[in-house]
Amino acid sequence: MKDFFVAILMERIVINNGLYLFKPLTLLEGDYLEDNNLFIDTYENTYTDALNSYIGIDEKTEFFTFPISYNELCSMYNSKDKKEILRKHLDQVYNYVYIGKQNENFEIDLLQIPIDNLEVIQGEIEIEKEDEYEE
Repeated sequence: MKDFFVAILMERIVINNGLYLFKPLTLLEGDYLEDNNLFIDTYENTYTDALNSYIGIDEKTEFFTFPISYNELCSMYNSKDKKEILRKHLDQVYNYVYIGKQNENFEIDLLQIPIDNLEVIQGEIEIEKEDEYEE
């Protein structure tokens, strides 16, 4: 089997000026053109990297992230079953929330927050709100 690449298709949602939420939509399969920082899927759709320095002025809302070769995924998940590998990889991606912040070079720094940590954050927010209204 010819090696191909897998990437995550993300939707960019503006939170504030220079701050974005990246919502994982699905996996892409295709070719990663590292020199051009592009991903071309099996349907010939072309995507730019979510961390692209022009993201602030780009009107597109869908980008790719985390390109990895299929062979690397086989090693990572210790399997050759394509369906199982892709499912496990997508499950892993959905375990995080992705926040992008534009830095001084107009590049996007991507923060991955484990979903499990959000419960802790939510609990802290609720405690602070309760304290706020105490008399």
